[in-house]
Amino acid sequence: NDGTAATGTLNSSTMSSTDGPPPPPRQLMAYPPMARLLNAFLTGMNELRRCLLPGVFKMLRDSMTTALKKSAAILKSNERTLLNLGLSDDVKQLRKVDDEMRTIFHDVLEPYVRCALEFALGNHTQGWDIYNGMKMHADARAAAEAKAQAEKDAAVAKQEEEEEKERAEAAHALKQDGDTPHGPETPPVAEQSEEFATDAQVI
Repeated sequence: NDGTAATGTLNSSTMSSTDGPPPPPRQLMAYPPMARLLNAFLTGMNELRRCLLPGVFKMLRDSMTTALKKSAAILKSNERTLLNLGLSDDVKQLRKVDDEMRTIFHDVLEPYVRCALEFALGNHTQGWDIYNGMKMHADARAAAEAKAQAEKDAAVAKQEEEEEKERAEAAHALKQDGDTPHGPETPPVAEQSEEFATDAQVI
């Protein structure tokens, strides 16, 4: 190992070959733990080339599934831990990163690792099928996120427009009220004191 995996930088040369798989998805580089996990898988697959026998294909796929399930369980455990830490700003940020990590794991890392394994086993057609399915899913998710963001921005803009309209109407009503002429105020009637009232009764 040249130390690349330790820094979380993907090393696509780990699976270098004439008919190798497509390069690792670049978005994994934004999540060092995911990048290191992928490099560990790819390094192991590179070692398979020295002792690969057709009879072990199913065992390798099963082992891959087990390893991915263990990784997913660790991410799920981390999610449960964060849910019990309150609602501070730091915890909210950690939850956000945790959500992104789990999405990247399930939508990118897991299918890419399965794709790379099929290439390592010589099943290039199946490998490309997995990769293209991953890419289509990622494109659909990106489109859905873009649509949701556009709808959110439109709702915010509409709310701001309505608030601005309400402020303008309130200002206009206030100006009209200030411009309306008012007659002279009627002086208040002086209240009769108790002393004066008592004297009047005596008379």
